[in-house]
Amino acid sequence: MTIKYTDLESAFDFVSFGSTGDNEAYFSQKTGKFYWISDCIDEEEPLPDDLFESSEYLQVPDKHELDLGKRLVFDFVHQYLANDFETVSNYFRNQGAYGRYKALLERKDKLEQWYEFEAEQTKKALLAWAKECDLKVEE
Repeated sequence: MTIKYTDLESAFDFVSFGSTGDNEAYFSQKTGKFYWISDCIDEEEPLPDDLFESSEYLQVPDKHELDLGKRLVFDFVHQYLANDFETVSNYFRNQGAYGRYKALLERKDKLEQWYEFEAEQTKKALLAWAKECDLKVEE
């Protein structure tokens, strides 16, 4: 089955938004259709009866499942802000870490570079997931 990268990325963004488990997306390997599940949206059409039992449907992973959370931050810091590694480590010992991290990136004029790095690493992880699932990705 072939899947458009933009569709996969949209589903990934959807499941990664909010708290873990708030949103889910499933991909049908037979039809190529996505099914989106959230308490915040009304489904326009009913979900397939076998959605949770059939191996036809692949659950789209979120950023935590693809290890694109804190590890990604520290990969970036190691490569581009090595002198600030301890500062960032301290940020992630408390709530509000991402806000303080992004403020640091702004002060260091690295925010755009972070967004590019994050997008590149996300794409690599999604493509690896798709390959693992025997999905062809159309870019």
